[in-house]
Amino acid sequence: MDIKELQRLNPDKKIYSIDDEAYKPYGRVLGDVCVKDLVEYIDKNIEIPASGSKYVPSVPELEAFDCVKKIEDLVYGQMEVEAGYCAGYNDVLGGLEFHQGSEVAVTTTDTLFIVGKKQDMSDEGDIDGSKLEYFYIKRGQVVEMYSTTLHYCPVHVDDNGFFTLVILLRGTNTALNHPSANKLFTKKNKGFICHTSNTAKIEAGSYPGLKGDLIKINLK
Repeated sequence: MDIKELQRLNPDKKIYSIDDEAYKPYGRVLGDVCVKDLVEYIDKNIEIPASGSKYVPSVPELEAFDCVKKIEDLVYGQMEVEAGYCAGYNDVLGGLEFHQGSEVAVTTTDTLFIVGKKQDMSDEGDIDGSKLEYFYIKRGQVVEMYSTTLHYCPVHVDDNGFFTLVILLRGTNTALNHPSANKLFTKKNKGFICHTSNTAKIEAGSYPGLKGDLIKINLK
């Protein structure tokens, strides 16, 4: 589904191209990084789950690609990174997360990102969903999200699901050594708030900081 059709189905939301100036507060598109070989490898070797979504923090075969090493140099100043993926089907925003250090996503499908600004969160970790914005990313684009950008699971825009390679500082999203003094940190370098309707996450200990109506993207 292209951006025009997605916008038609969701008239209450302004959907921007990731190339729009509106994305500048959140990050940048890395147009000079060639990911053709990486995208082709993923197409041939990693399946998108048939339902739900799956996140894998680190895949050595993906980390070996030259383009990942280039991103490690260009974005992270040669700090060691991990490259994994998030893939599947999703049409709701059940929460928001943030990290210290940028996240870089490489899309092998067209997809939709929903993002917000950490500066709009209260000291407790609350933010209203009306503060968030919507960006359409095309297959093969490389997108940096700054550490101040709130984000979560991408949204699929067609029947084939979504797939994003996820690059983060090494160790991010792994288990904490002990409970953090900051209630928002549920894993190493992962601050997370769930929507107030997400009872499973609340019962698991996540802070219900995402307020307002549950955001759902219409795909039909």
